[in-house]
Amino acid sequence: MTKLRVFLADDHPVYRVGLKTLFKNSGDIDLVGEAADGAEALVLLRNNIPDVLLVDLMMPGMNGLELIRIVREEEIACKIIVISQIVEDEWLKQLVGYDIDGHILKSDSLDEMMRALAAMKRDERFFSHQISQHLYRMLRSQTPSASKSATPFSEISPREKEVITLLAQGQTVKEMALALQCSENTIKSHKANLMRKLGASNSTEVASWAHKNGLVT
Repeated sequence: MTKLRVFLADDHPVYRVGLKTLFKNSGDIDLVGEAADGAEALVLLRNNIPDVLLVDLMMPGMNGLELIRIVREEEIACKIIVISQIVEDEWLKQLVGYDIDGHILKSDSLDEMMRALAAMKRDERFFSHQISQHLYRMLRSQTPSASKSATPFSEISPREKEVITLLAQGQTVKEMALALQCSENTIKSHKANLMRKLGASNSTEVASWAHKNGLVT
């Protein structure tokens, strides 16, 4: 079986030693180079392109993000797996834009690293559980939920439509309570719900919304 050729860019010697031992024991991974900073790694990568670049984001001098940017710009044909200590939204957004092939945390198990490299052999992407969860939260925060995308009309109940119609006609709470045969407190509750759903700060804004949307002519 052809060994997976891996280059390791990381400034933590203890972490590098641990990975080198892991790769040696695996029997199917060949560590073809290593560097402690991005600039050194770039020189070596240009002369000996690996199958996979394992790159730490936080390195002195040229950091991992800058190294990845240049590797992609120069079209150095290798897969990229990011290894990092923490997860930052802005960094993740840029990394996704650079079309990385995987991302794991240094706190993840060594088994996770081996799963990531195995995925590279299968020409698949690999994001550890923690990274995947973080990406999902980012996506959720940027995507309107069904409740947020619903129109105000779909959120307003039939009873609230009656209240908003009477409110827009200028009726008082007491008059609306008599017309709808309910208590004044019930009317006040409906008004509060309408203001919340429409994002209005007072009854005047609620009435204005009703006129603009054709509930009252």
